[in-house]
Amino acid sequence: MRALTLSAAITLLGSLAGCGQADAPRALDEIRARGELRVVTLNLPTCYYFGAQGAEGLEFELVRAYAARLRVKLAINALAN
Repeated sequence: MRALTLSAAITLLGSLAGCGQADAPRALDEIRARGELRVVTLNLPTCYYFGAQGAEGLEFELVRAYAARLRVKLAINALAN
């Protein structure tokens, strides 16, 4: 009985693996086509905040550098913590 259950589970997983869309666009391609990297973050000192020089924070610095590398605009939606 246990072997039958294991066999059925493996067969089910194998058939589900083939159910994806082969032609689905990758997220990176969509970002480049849109020309904008959209990011949602928290308004916290460790994430994103407005300091003396404007937007600051570790997450902000990371996504700003990533958007620059992709050569797209950066759109940030900061949520209250």
